Amino acid sequence: TAPTKSQMHFSRCGLDQISSKPDGSWYGSWAVCFCYGTWFRVQGLIACGEPTDSPVIKRACEFLVSKQREDGGWGESYLSSELQKYVQGKRSQVINTAWALLALMAAKWPDRRVVERGIDLLLEKQREKWRLG
Repeated sequence: TAPTKSQMHFSRCGLDQISSKPDGSWYGSWAVCFCYGTWFRVQGLIACGEPTDSPVIKRACEFLVSKQREDGGWGESYLSSELQKYVQGKRSQVINTAWALLALMAAKWPDRRVVERGIDLLLEKQREKWRLG
């Protein structure tokens, strides 16, 4: 059987050995790992020509969207790295929010409100910093 276009992209970029977890996420061995790993893989796959509407990109984005917190941000616990499964942190973190937003924007996630809520959280965090001085 001839390889699919997606398989050819993966092979060309050396990504044929990377597979996601069933929930669409990827474990990252550095940083607070699932937000980071998923963002990094989404960016890499898209850079290698994976269509933003492909099932693998869509599933990765759905994973990230499912972890968005009430305040619009993302906040993964360091325990995710230890347990190798996503663990929600106590509050949203700027870096987790930025990684999730970068992945969703690269993938052209169609629900703009998800992205806007995350950006609003980042802006509010910056305003807090300005007020505190």
